[in-house]
Amino acid sequence: MYVGRDLDPAEVDESMVYGLDFVNDIPSTASLTAATWTLTLISGTDGNPSIHLIGPASIVIPVGSIRRTATQQRIAGLLANCVYNARALVTTDGGDTVALNTHIAGETTP
Repeated sequence: MYVGRDLDPAEVDESMVYGLDFVNDIPSTASLTAATWTLTLISGTDGNPSIHLIGPASIVIPVGSIRRTATQQRIAGLLANCVYNARALVTTDGGDTVALNTHIAGETTP
């Protein structure tokens, strides 16, 4: 499911940690146990979008929470004039599997 907003654009030489919180998409008592991110191309030219996923995804407890409801992934080197679909697929301790996706645009370095 699309989260309803795009993430901040990234310049080609930037490396940032992006996150998605599933608190509204999983049961109120559930916590995340696993997360996998994928990166695909929506527009532009990039022969290997998945190479921009750096390291494994992590599961985190958002500030002000006591449950692991969010996942983070470092993404680096997005190409200018490309728009990517970032998708996180998570599993909960109750056995549910849920996906969220958003978009990230690659920008030229000024």
